[in-house]
Amino acid sequence: MNQSVYIPANLTEVKIASPLAQWQKRLAGLLAVQIIIAGAIFTWQHVQQPSIQTQPLLAVNQNEVDKLVIAEGQNSVTLQKVNNHWQLPQVQQLPVDEQKLTALLDKLAASQLVWPVTTTSSSHERLEVSEQKFQRKISVYKADHSVAEFYLGTSPSFKKIHLRKQGENAIYAVGLSAFDFYSSAPNWLKKDLLALSDVQSISSAEFNLQKSAKGWIFSNSSEAVEQNKADDLATAFTKLAVLEPADALPAGERRVVSVGAAGQNYQFTLVKADNQYFIQRVDRPQAFKINQADYERISKPVKSDFIAKPAAAPTNTDPVGQLLQQSTQGVFPAKPRQ
Repeated sequence: MNQSVYIPANLTEVKIASPLAQWQKRLAGLLAVQIIIAGAIFTWQHVQQPSIQTQPLLAVNQNEVDKLVIAEGQNSVTLQKVNNHWQLPQVQQLPVDEQKLTALLDKLAASQLVWPVTTTSSSHERLEVSEQKFQRKISVYKADHSVAEFYLGTSPSFKKIHLRKQGENAIYAVGLSAFDFYSSAPNWLKKDLLALSDVQSISSAEFNLQKSAKGWIFSNSSEAVEQNKADDLATAFTKLAVLEPADALPAGERRVVSVGAAGQNYQFTLVKADNQYFIQRVDRPQAFKINQADYERISKPVKSDFIAKPAAAPTNTDPVGQLLQQSTQGVFPAKPRQ
């Protein structure tokens, strides 16, 4: 007896998985596991890692700072605030260039100490921030109390410098430059302390210039004044800059110039000695050195330098016709006389 057996078609199909496909599935699963593990590790580290602690270099407001001492080797300079004005107590209390100093204090106030580059004391000498070997030592005071003391050393990169606070081993890289911390008084001196504004008169043994509503005139002469020359001399006093203080005016070639400005009269004594140039203003006890150009600009003029030259007389000569005549001379024969 013949009997038929029904076999479903799907049972007759034999699926043979490709080895390549099996490996692809395994690798994909492994990659997914790796991603999950990496994410978990990152999250754990982020949670466990302590937050970066920053500390300001200055513990006080920069406006509260009233003294700064900068040392470089055997040289040092002190800047001190007296009656809200900075001065150089070691140099006859001369005024400081406050614009330059304010820029420096701004940098100090903005400096933050983040991660130290090293915390080993053995690196102090190598990075030149030790007590015996340093490029600059800075001491900052408030009301005679030290509020910050640190050393500046080598530069690890552009516009960066190594810094170590006094009493600590940690060394930081901060955005400062040793070149901003001058250790000599002349670099901090207010260079325009003798300059004047609103100059109205200038006189010497050679001339006497006075400014009027119509411009510069000679106060004791009716001769016309060369206005540009007189203006240049007045400008020389408004832009006068000293180089450094001098002990006193030396003996030498001496000239005196008096200048009226802002309702007051100022007498300047200028001296040339041994190829150096000195100046002193009567209302200040200190003498100063100045450069040769300023000295000659102020002391050398004489009256004849300011006398206006008479205007050239008008002429009826035709320059074009004269040039044509010269260029054709000898080319055409002269017309014979009748």
